[in-house]
Amino acid sequence: MSVQVNVDFDLSDVKADLDAQINTIFTSVLNNDIPRILKENDLEDPESYTLLLKNRGQTRRRQLRTIRPKYLKLGKDQPTFTFIGGEGNFEGAIEAAAAALRMAVRRAPYRTGKYSSNLGYFVGGGNVFTQMSTYGLRQYEFKQGDSIYITSPVKYASMLEAGFFSGYYKTEDLRGGILYKVAKDIAGRMGNRVAVSFEYRSINGGTFPAIRIGPLGSFSPRFDRPGSAASKRRRRGR
Repeated sequence: MSVQVNVDFDLSDVKADLDAQINTIFTSVLNNDIPRILKENDLEDPESYTLLLKNRGQTRRRQLRTIRPKYLKLGKDQPTFTFIGGEGNFEGAIEAAAAALRMAVRRAPYRTGKYSSNLGYFVGGGNVFTQMSTYGLRQYEFKQGDSIYITSPVKYASMLEAGFFSGYYKTEDLRGGILYKVAKDIAGRMGNRVAVSFEYRSINGGTFPAIRIGPLGSFSPRFDRPGSAASKRRRRGR
C-alpha cells in the first residue's frame, strides 16, 4: 500500500515581509545613497550625467526621478546604476566602429553583388546622414544626438541579413546574420566602453540593417531580430 502525504506551507506573510524590506532598502538607495554619491562627485544636476540602469536583465537609459522602488528587482543580478558624467567622447566609438567595419567586411558574403563594396560608415542623428571614411570620422565635429552607423545601403541588404540570420541561405555559413553577429561581438567586447545596437535605420531615403555605435550612455542599446515583425515594420517606416 502506498501512502501520499502532502505538506503545504503558507509563506504569503513571509513573502510580504521580504517585499516590504526590499522596498524599504531600494527607497533608501534612491532617496539617500545615490543623491549623496552624486553630490560627492559633482553630479547633482540631472543634466550633467547620463544614467544607465541594468535591471531585470536589461540595460536602459533612465531618469533617476522616474525610477520607483517596486520597479527594481532582486535576482541573480542586482540592479546596477551607472552614471556617466560629461559630454560624450567619440574616440572610443570611432575605435569600436573601425573594428566593427573590419569584422563586417571579413564576414560579408562574397556572392552578393555590391553588398561588400558598399559597406561603410554613416554619421548622423536624424534622417540625413553623411558617409565617411575612418579619416573623416576622426576629423568630424560630432553633435549631440549623433551616432556612427555601419551598413551597406543596397536594396537587398535586409533580405540578406534575415536570410543568413535564419540559415535560409546556404551559400555560406553565416548563421546569426552578417551585421547582427558583428554587433553582438562588438557589444560583448566593448559594451562597457561604448553603446552598441543592431537596428533597422532610415538612411538617406532607404531603410537598412545597421550597427549603431556611440559614446556610452548616448542611447539605450537594442538588438532588432532580423526578419522579425518589428524589423519589418521599421523597414516599412511604420
